[in-house]
Amino acid sequence: MKGLWPLGLQIEILNNSKVHTLLTTGDIAQNVTSADTVTAKFSYAALAERCPSRNQAILMDVFDGLSNQDYAEGIATLIDPVNITHISPIWKNRICFFLHTKVIAENLTEIHKQVIIKGQTIPKRQLITKAVRVIISNASADIPNGIIKDELVEESVNLVSEITDIKVDLTW
Repeated sequence: MKGLWPLGLQIEILNNSKVHTLLTTGDIAQNVTSADTVTAKFSYAALAERCPSRNQAILMDVFDGLSNQDYAEGIATLIDPVNITHISPIWKNRICFFLHTKVIAENLTEIHKQVIIKGQTIPKRQLITKAVRVIISNASADIPNGIIKDELVEESVNLVSEITDIKVDLTW
């Protein structure tokens, strides 16, 4: 039960018809059994407010010899450390920082494209990119990608990558 509840959350433990109320500090009483009922006294909106969204996150690659603390200190040189809410290592050797607001994440990645940590320059980006993938269907295969690209540019579509074909797997 240790660390399951946000700090300062009011918990009621119903045990033997007695109600015990305590304010957690990250640890819940060790004598809580599965027969006890634990209820939280706050609304779902308050819980949702505490959970960061994906648009508040930035990503950086992980390099050997650097700890999560090193990354946090590097980001803290660019923004107020209070604005870092969560740090999480994720797959493919990356680390994800959840920041206090979406605006802070956008400003951090637009103003500072990279961060210097212990002499290493590390690029960073937002978890949710602004680019949108467009799938064009029912286009004949004999139309060259260059013609499609020219038409998209003429319609003021900014291409961030080359046009690729979707491969079809017809194994039955």
